[in-house]
Amino acid sequence: FTWSNGSNSTRIDYIWLSPNWTNELIHSSIRDAKAVTNSDHNIVTCICNTSDIIRNYKASTCARNNNERLIFDYASMDNDKWQGYTTKTDDELVNSNLEILLNQDSHNKNDINSIWQVIKDILLKAAKSKIPNKKIKVGKNMARKKSAITIPKFLFVQLRRLRLIYLTCNKFMEQLTQLNLKNRFNRYITYINKHNLEFKIIEVPTIWNQTWALHIKSAWNQTMELIKKYRTKAQNQQIEDYINKRAAMIKNN
Repeated sequence: FTWSNGSNSTRIDYIWLSPNWTNELIHSSIRDAKAVTNSDHNIVTCICNTSDIIRNYKASTCARNNNERLIFDYASMDNDKWQGYTTKTDDELVNSNLEILLNQDSHNKNDINSIWQVIKDILLKAAKSKIPNKKIKVGKNMARKKSAITIPKFLFVQLRRLRLIYLTCNKFMEQLTQLNLKNRFNRYITYINKHNLEFKIIEVPTIWNQTWALHIKSAWNQTMELIKKYRTKAQNQQIEDYINKRAAMIKNN
């Protein structure tokens, strides 16, 4: 129940999904809201697999994919390279019109903007010349980060199939197993056991029963935990890589 006044309870709060999302629902729950919002309505949550549904072809994404970004490799710099950068910057300053702009009797807004633009151009030109760098496509870089936390697709397939099997078992509980469903679900089970050596799912019984349903539900929960484990591991690795990279930059500078 999502609402109660102490004596009466009702399911008044919902999350509505289209029928085609049925097999994409990974998990749902009802959480007590007293410690969160102090509401007498509980919080309804659900987790859906959107990897095969939402395609990242928004206009904003397409625009980002065409942008290039210049990356400087400061970690590979040493004292000699920094000295080379300093010398190059000094040379560019001498050859620029910065001194003329600075020595004007007065400066308006446009003059100040011009001064800063000259300084920016000098620093960037010297950096491109003396600091190792490369250009990357922003969209490509984003895709690489996303792929780093990609969960094996077979786990989502497995999750959908286990959910379908579990719901079917509950629907036909204590009835004889239909031959077509038995053959189909046994193929699914063979697939799951093949991809997960720690899984030993029993084949479909002759009669749908509660014991076997709980067995499938257990495999379903195990799959959810595996997905969470993959995601957490990938995210922790990203954090560790970032920390190591920053530490190397600080050490070398």
